[in-house]
Order: sequence, then structure tokens, then C-alpha cells
Amino acid sequence: MLSFLELRKVHPLVNFLRLVWVVALVVGEHLVFHRAANYCSAGLSSMLHSPQHKTQTLLLIGDPQLTDAYSYNHTEPLQSVVEFYSDRYLRHNYRLLLTRIVPETVFFMGDLMDSGRTWRDQGWLFQVNRFFTLFDIDPSTAHTTTPPYSKVQFMAGNHDLGFGNGVLPFLQERFESVFGPSSYTLNTTTPYSIVVIDTVSLSATLPELRQRALEVLLGPLPPPPRILMTHVPLYRSPDAECGPHRQSHSRTLRDGAGFQYQNLVSPDLSQQILEHVQPVLVFSGDDHDYCRVTHALSNGKEAVEMTVPTLSMAQGVRGPGVVVVRLSSDTAGTPRADVQLCWLPDQISVFIGYGWLAALSLVALAVLHGYQWIWQRQRTHHTTYGVSTGRGCGVLLGGQWLWHVYSVAWVALGVYGLCLYI
Repeated sequence: MLSFLELRKVHPLVNFLRLVWVVALVVGEHLVFHRAANYCSAGLSSMLHSPQHKTQTLLLIGDPQLTDAYSYNHTEPLQSVVEFYSDRYLRHNYRLLLTRIVPETVFFMGDLMDSGRTWRDQGWLFQVNRFFTLFDIDPSTAHTTTPPYSKVQFMAGNHDLGFGNGVLPFLQERFESVFGPSSYTLNTTTPYSIVVIDTVSLSATLPELRQRALEVLLGPLPPPPRILMTHVPLYRSPDAECGPHRQSHSRTLRDGAGFQYQNLVSPDLSQQILEHVQPVLVFSGDDHDYCRVTHALSNGKEAVEMTVPTLSMAQGVRGPGVVVVRLSSDTAGTPRADVQLCWLPDQISVFIGYGWLAALSLVALAVLHGYQWIWQRQRTHHTTYGVSTGRGCGVLLGGQWLWHVYSVAWVALGVYGLCLYI
């Protein structure tokens, strides 16, 4: 029989591994997220300049695309696990960014749900409630329910409505009944105004689908300087590089199309939008990765377009991100727009790190107990009566190895559980 006290002997290596797991989990589940939010806030603070008269901070969130039952055709329980972790990543980063950046306005730049155009009404309303709960939004006021009580603006994407002639009128009406108009203009507390154009509907050739977006584009626009918001990026030269911050191996944003999507607005429509809006800045989404290009305007000026990365960990990029825009004017009324690109933690790398640490922990304990088994066998191979006790030694050390693995694992799992819900 194995002695219970012998079984429970704890080697210093076990306590060391426990400590390593506690540190790794606190870092991987909390500190890396806080560090990313703090870095973004620090970059925003460096934008401050004086004398300032008015400011307004915008938090631009690209393609949250809530993972759902239609996303990857996963079966249970894998589907629930994927939804849980992708939702947690969205919520964790979002809440930290709100408290650090304190934006007056939050823009969700389309593709709110991964399968918004696919769900029937009852399932769609369930996903809508999930969206509002996840991002702490009061749908009756379109403000966050927690400090800093930011105003929330919504945009439509192809995952919400479809694209071009694939858009259905009832999808437009359903979206706007909850999230408000998909094309609109608004003023800020600074000289800047914002023009939001639903380019997924405007890209249709059917008048009934594009009419509302066209009315906003051709109607009276607020005074310049204007900022243009579009879900689908505007057309650019095929060799126009996106800049050094793009993660994809492709340094350009490829023009392509398929079922219910198109990577870029058509050249003619892009030119029409730029001609009427005459923006100083353009922000887009859809691509999930960052891209920065420059458009030439008919007035001889240029407009910089920045494609906002996705906020989701489940949309094909290892480093999600957001863009923060601080609009301001000095006492003379001179406008200024500062833009901060903020990268968020690579959750997949964190999970891979846990896997490597688990493997190293098992190997370290196996090496320890293998060494102890060899040493004990050499020491007690023969009793004074000449009876071999090597096998009993191996059973004892094997039991201790299992106990030590368990004692490290329950500490790690306990801390991980706490990290998930704190």
C-alpha cells in the first residue's frame, strides 16, 4: 500500500510550477489586455495639444461579427466553446478600451453579426440582444449602460444585409428598425462633420435598394471638413500598398467579389462618393486587417483612408485592433484630427503559450520522477534478505508523479477559472 503521506510529499519543483502557472495565467488573461488598453490610452494622451477649445473622441470598432451557429458549422460542445471565447475576447477588450479612452462616441462599422442576413426574425432578435448585452448598450437610448455612457452609432455591413442586388428590402427594414438608419450624417462638437454611407446597399443597381443611401449622398451634406464612413473600402489602384502596419502577407487590399461580398466599392461609385462628400478622412471596415491609402480629390486635395481592423479574435487575423480618432479645434477654430491605431492581444498565441507550458510542466515532472526512480532503485534494489523492491519503488514514484501533476493542474485550473470571471 502507498503511504498517503508519501503520496502527498510536495517537491519544490511542484510549487515552482504552481507559481509559474499563476503568473502565466494572470499575465495571459488580464495583464496583456490591460497593457494594450493602457498603451492605446497613452498614445491618445500624447495627442493633447493646447490651447484647445473643443474635442471629441471617437472609438472605431470594425467587424465584431459575433460568432454564431452558422459561422463554422461546428457541432456542440465545440460551437459553445468558440462562442464563449470569442465573446469574452470582444467584451474584455471593449470594456477596458471604454474605461481607458473614455470616448464620446463609439462607431460599430458594420458586420455586427457573422450571420445577420441569414437568421430568421426570432433567431436574429436573439443575436441582437446578445450583441447589446455583450457591448453594454441600451437600445432605447443608443448609449452604453456603463461609464463613460458613450453615444453609440451603427453601420451596416454585408454580413448584416448582403451586398448589392443581393440585399433584400426586409433585411434593410429589419436592421434599421433596431440600429437606426444605415446612411446618415451627424455633426460633432468640433468643426468636423461625419457622413455615413451604406455602400453595401448603394452598390446595388435596383433603385429600391440604393435609394435611401443615394438620398443621403446627393442630399444636403453638413459643412466641411467632412469625415466619410463606409463599411466597404473605396477603390484604389491594384498596386496601392497598405503600409507597414498591415498583418496580411498581401501588402495590398485585393479587389475581388463573391457571394454577398465585394472587397472594394466599384471605381465609378467610389469616385462619385469622393466627388460629392469631399472628405478629409475616410474610415472603412470589412477587410479585417489594417490598410492606409490616399485618394486624390477633384479639388486638388487628398483624403487618407484607413481600414479599421476587426475587434474579433475569430476573423482570420492574429492581431485584432481598433482605431481611435480625436477631433479638436483650437480657440481660433482651426480643426485638427489625430488618429491612433491600437493593436490588441493575440489570443491564439496566448492559448499556444498555455499548451507549451502544459507540455513543459509534464516533461519537467516526468524528468524529476524518472531521476528519483533511478536513484531509489539503485539505493534499494536489494533488501537485506535479497528481495528486489524496485517494482514497489516504481509504483510509489508513479503515484507521486500523478499526484504532483494533479496538484499543479488544480491550482492552474482554479486560477484560470477565477481569471475567466473576474
